[in-house]
Amino acid sequence: MKLLLMKLEGALQSYGEWAKWDTRDSAQMPTKSAVIGLIACCMGIPRYDERINELHKKLQFAVRNDRPGSMMTDFHTVQSDNMRIAKGGEKKHTILSPRMYIMDCAFMVALSVNDASNEYLIDSCAKALKSPVWVPYLGRKSCVPSSPLFYGITEEYSSA
Repeated sequence: MKLLLMKLEGALQSYGEWAKWDTRDSAQMPTKSAVIGLIACCMGIPRYDERINELHKKLQFAVRNDRPGSMMTDFHTVQSDNMRIAKGGEKKHTILSPRMYIMDCAFMVALSVNDASNEYLIDSCAKALKSPVWVPYLGRKSCVPSSPLFYGITEEYSSA
């Protein structure tokens, strides 16, 4: 079966695993959901569309860390006179919102299908990565790729 190879490389990347209130973390490596979201973006599939779940179910995912990079925290501030808070009411103070990023890192992602009848998806994903509908980014909109996302299509290797 075919393998789709993607190169995720950029000055900054961020792949959130959890978010607690204003704190936004990042995993050390891209998550499957982040890669599926990236592909959906390239395909022009909007958030919360059921087709994203279908991609997630039909694609298998592996990632290799080619250049680990290092973690960085950027401290954002948000200010507003009418900022709603979780407990109800409003807050009129500055909110500090730390955001985690991975700096100067590179990853190779391999995607395959879990069933040969879905192999058409590899070509569809490749086409979208080569000519995206929406501008792709590496986790957050400020994290732009520094090289093309599409790396190639190869055949799956089996040692058995």
